[in-house]
Amino acid sequence: MTAAERSGRTAVVALAATLAIQVFTSLAATAPAVLAPELAREMGVAPQWIGVFVGLVYLGAMLASLVSAGFIERFGAIRVSQVCVLMCAAGIAAVGLLPAAFAGLLVAIAVLIGLGYGPITPASSQILVRTTPPSQMALMFSIKQTGVPVGAALAGAPTVNGLGRVLSGTVEQSNVDLGKEFVDMIITQRAFQANSRAITTSDEMLQELVNLKR
Repeated sequence: MTAAERSGRTAVVALAATLAIQVFTSLAATAPAVLAPELAREMGVAPQWIGVFVGLVYLGAMLASLVSAGFIERFGAIRVSQVCVLMCAAGIAAVGLLPAAFAGLLVAIAVLIGLGYGPITPASSQILVRTTPPSQMALMFSIKQTGVPVGAALAGAPTVNGLGRVLSGTVEQSNVDLGKEFVDMIITQRAFQANSRAITTSDEMLQELVNLKR
């Protein structure tokens, strides 16, 4: 295997690893918002407090991002990424296992997930910078960042987390008769045209009466 082939293989492995981490941490940060009604019911709190939970997640992420450079420099991007994944996993597990009597601990759990989510982007970016050829840098970074919306989409995907199924075309075919809808549309259009003509005629008659009086 040549040096170029070895370098390309390393870049692909790094991209796959950072993309998977980005997807998982994004899912961890987004899932509570998607599951807000269910979490609120299980915890016995008002649904709007789940919004506060999400806000605390991103507050923790913001604070972690501010100080992440020093940790990445000291411990390395791979080690920081591993710790962040463990923090997010622990936070999500705690949300699922926390008894309703300890709902107040959700504040700490939200911050924990945020602290795990924040450093992921700078850490994964440093990994890609070290392993990706300059000519492919923009492409690799773009692919890696798709992990954020992918994670959010998986958090609310059909059949995931107790959500419903998507039956494509079923609702439309069972509830809509296109022929009838077109007929109703034409009837409505004709009725509108007839009414507008009646109003126009009435207006012209009134105008003639006014002119005769003058």
